[in-house]
Amino acid sequence: MYTHADYVAVNISSPNTPGLRALQAETALAELLAGLKEAQAQLAAGHGRYVPIALKIAPDLDGEAIDSIARLLLSTASTP
Repeated sequence: MYTHADYVAVNISSPNTPGLRALQAETALAELLAGLKEAQAQLAAGHGRYVPIALKIAPDLDGEAIDSIARLLLSTASTP
């Protein structure tokens, strides 16, 4: 799918999937993002194109949780 995608959406907010929202916790999200960014870098190198990742989080998170996620995303962000 990488070669055909404009972006890849990662949804960690579905209330209907047991345990999925636990991935919004800082440690779990850091591990998930590390794996995603590693795969993204390998795919970008192999295909000669960068496909961004969009992260969908729960709409009912408090400000502290959103700030924590934002800081983590900024620390792992890369550009083409």
